[in-house]
Amino acid sequence: MAFVALGRVVDPRDDFGGGICPQVTMDSRRDKMRLFKNYVSSGGVGGLILGSSRSMKLDPKQLESRLGVRFFNFSVDSARAEDLLAIYRWVRRQGVTPHYLVLGLDVEALHDDDQADHRLQGNVELLAGLRGRVGAAAALDRVAADAAKYKDLFTAAYVADAARSVARCLRPSRHSGAATEFDPDGYLRYVELERARAAGTFDLDRQISDSLEGYVLRFRGMHDLSPRRRQDLEQLIHEARADRVVVKVWITALHPRTARYLGERTAYAELLSRTRVLLARLRDTWGIDAYDYSAPERFAGSLTAWYDGGHIDEKNAELVAAGLAAPSRDAGRP
Repeated sequence: MAFVALGRVVDPRDDFGGGICPQVTMDSRRDKMRLFKNYVSSGGVGGLILGSSRSMKLDPKQLESRLGVRFFNFSVDSARAEDLLAIYRWVRRQGVTPHYLVLGLDVEALHDDDQADHRLQGNVELLAGLRGRVGAAAALDRVAADAAKYKDLFTAAYVADAARSVARCLRPSRHSGAATEFDPDGYLRYVELERARAAGTFDLDRQISDSLEGYVLRFRGMHDLSPRRRQDLEQLIHEARADRVVVKVWITALHPRTARYLGERTAYAELLSRTRVLLARLRDTWGIDAYDYSAPERFAGSLTAWYDGGHIDEKNAELVAAGLAAPSRDAGRP
């Protein structure tokens, strides 16, 4: 009991409403729900950006300047198709119906493992309404989510996070803050990496090299596009179109080095081809704008405007935003 009480007091992941020491991990789903409520209270929202961290550098202000409505970037870490559907339904429950919906589609968002991210599994508000989880089932979700929080208290990872949180309490420094942070409109800032770029110490080659194995892990064991996740994606588009939302779907980019590395070790090339076919079918079926920006040459992007092997920087993100603001032409075709 004493250990549980200590964990709640430190609360390094802000699972219990905030502890006495700094939060050391980010839950973008939970954090963006808070930001969205604040953002809506300060003005209308006419555009919604959904996707994974690979969409987080799309600047809402740039899309607003091109499309004329206020945007919010609701991209979350490691988003799968069910995350996109859950977030859209949650936004609708807040009384917001956007005019534009921009979906960043990662190939692995359709992974056939069908395992939901643990941060979605622990988020009762997002789970509500997903797959009809209402009434007793929703209550069961809340109990399971609360139980999972307490179970995590006894993991090595949680103890390590608690130790880091306490250390920052005892020895605060100007460089001890979060590595990333969000603007009020959901736009991502890489605090440490952007500081390194400003100082001239950023090493892109090393960043790409360090990220390669992580991407292999993401695709290892992925053999096909999940039928269940394809259904979630199509259901999202169906609901948005029923709401008269203009839907724009883009396949997110990987650096060519990453794509080659994955092509030699995983089924990435074939999975990308199947995703392109799916995108074209969605475009033809639902009348959406579809953009294949899976490689930088498809949006006239730069090979140096990246933060690592899968995350574009501000320069490439501006090119993507410019393309998304225009009607699609040949996107979705191999």
